[in-house]
Amino acid sequence: MDPLSGGSRLSRLPPVFAGSAAVAACRAFLCRRAGVAALTATLAVVTGGGAASAATYHAHDGTSLQAAVASADASSAASTIELSSGEFLPTSTLMITRDVTIVGPSSAPAAKLAGTSVEPFPSDLLLVEAGAKLTLSNVELTGGGGGGTAAAIDDLGAVDLESSTVAGNSGPGLLVEPRATAMVLNLTQACCRRSRGAACCRSPHRLRPSRLCSRPCA
Repeated sequence: MDPLSGGSRLSRLPPVFAGSAAVAACRAFLCRRAGVAALTATLAVVTGGGAASAATYHAHDGTSLQAAVASADASSAASTIELSSGEFLPTSTLMITRDVTIVGPSSAPAAKLAGTSVEPFPSDLLLVEAGAKLTLSNVELTGGGGGGTAAAIDDLGAVDLESSTVAGNSGPGLLVEPRATAMVLNLTQACCRRSRGAACCRSPHRLRPSRLCSRPCA
C-alpha cells in the first residue's frame, strides 16, 4: 500500500508538480523510509508532547544546595529541594529563575540557611527573578544581605514564606521589589517594614513592594 496515498502532502501538491520527476523520486524514497519516518514521529510525540515531570533534589550543605538550585533552574518543571537538618553556607547568591520550593525538616533540629559566606559582600542570599516563584517552608534565614541594599531574599517575582524564621540578617529579611508579591504564613521573629513604619506580620499576610526587617516584632 502506498504510504503517501489518502491525502498525503505529495498528493495535495498543486497540479503543476503532479508529474514532476522530482516528486516521483521523492515518493520512491519515502516509500523505503516509511517505517523509519513513522517510528520517528511516534518517538517525537512520546518525548516532546508531554509535560516535564517535577523533580526533587536533596541538599545537606551549602555546596549541595547551590548544585540543587542550579539543577532546579535548569528544569522547565516545578522543583522541590529538601534540606537536611543543620547549617547551610552557600558561597554565592542563590538565583531562583523557575518555580522552586525549598523545604526543611518539620521538627528540630532545623535547617538554617545563612548568608555569612556569600561573596562578594554585601550580596543577596536569595534572589528571585521576575517571573519566578520561591516557596520557603520550615527554613531559618539568617546572616543575609547588608550594606543597606542587599537582602536575605530579594524578590522580583513571587515568594511564599511558610512556617519559617527570618532573623539576624544584616539587611532586610525580605525585600519585595515593585511588581513583585510575597505571601507570609506563620512567620516568626520578623516585622514588615513599610513606608508608614514597622508593623508585625499577621498570618497570613500578603506583601507588596515593602521590606521585611530582620529584628523581632516589639
